[in-house]
Amino acid sequence: MKLTTEKKARLKGCLQEISNSMVRMEAERENITAIVQRMADEFEMNKRVSRRLAAIFHKRNLEEERGDFEEIAHTYEEVTKP
Repeated sequence: MKLTTEKKARLKGCLQEISNSMVRMEAERENITAIVQRMADEFEMNKRVSRRLAAIFHKRNLEEERGDFEEIAHTYEEVTKP
């Protein structure tokens, strides 16, 4: 790939934008981890459950999750029945 000086500068700008976004994402992940820990401490809530609950709350897809779990549970029971 042959890049002109202008294209190199534009490409470097794109890489910098991505890097800046990654920094923000890392900070948000750390924030979420701290909140999950606070939920565990304050409400004695399992961290895995807290994260799952937050994801469902964010996506507003409780019914979809419920349906998926029922299908998973049914399939599991069918597979593991003697």
